[in-house]
This record gives sequence, structure tokens and C-alpha cells, in this order.
Amino acid sequence: MMKNDQSNHEPNPALMAFRLSVMILQIFVGLIAFFYTSSWILFAIWLAVIVALHTVARKNICGRCEGYGKKCYSFYFGWYTSKLYPYQEGKPVTFGPAILEGVSIAGTNILPFVPLFLHFDAKGVPLLLAAYSVLFLITWLAQFHHAC
Repeated sequence: MMKNDQSNHEPNPALMAFRLSVMILQIFVGLIAFFYTSSWILFAIWLAVIVALHTVARKNICGRCEGYGKKCYSFYFGWYTSKLYPYQEGKPVTFGPAILEGVSIAGTNILPFVPLFLHFDAKGVPLLLAAYSVLFLITWLAQFHHAC
């Protein structure tokens, strides 16, 4: 699969609106999963992973990317990062932040599955699991189709 060339054009706004809407809905269903199953420790871990993604990973990846300050394919994080962190010109993206980003993206998406599987026999949980699974699949397929 070819990567999108960010230097030639900005992401499709309609597709980005769709991706952002699905991601927000996925986060909402994930929150419901944690609260419905009373999985407070997993919820705290999930929040910590989200904070790591939006601080350390954004600063050390997006702050060094050519998409910095732009509405990039990665959920507009280049624009978002430019509002919080200075550009780190000449610094390459290193292995550590790249691994942290991969783990934190995976964690934010996979952790809501855990309480749903642990409490699968509870009323309403299979429906939550189905909804979260569909949103998870759409988010990941769209990410690989329309991302940097």
C-alpha cells in the first residue's frame, strides 16, 4: 500500500471528518465500557496511556515531522502539536518515541476490550463489545488507508 505524500496536498477534509467522528465515537463507547463494567484500574491505565500519547509521543514525533504545524493525515496532530510544543528542527524521530507511540496507540485502542471480555456475561456487554469492535475496525482500516 502506498503512503500518502503530505508534501503535495492536505488530507481530504470529508474523510478526516469521518475518521475523527468515528474515533470520538470509539472513545465514547470505550468510556462506557470502563464505567459500565466498573473497571477503574483499567480506566486509570487507559487515561495514562492517552496522556503519554498526547504529550511525550506528540512532542517527540510530531514536533520533528515535516507535517508539524499542518493539518496532517495523522488526525491533524501536526497542527495540534504546534499549539503545544516548539518545532525541533534537525532532530530525527528516534526509536524510543516511535515505540512509545506504537504502544500508546495500541493501548488506547485495545484496553477497552479488556473489561468487555472480562464481563462478557453481563447484560448489555455483548452489544458494547460489538459496537466497540466495529468502531475499532473502521478506525484502523481508515488509519492505514488515509494516514501518513
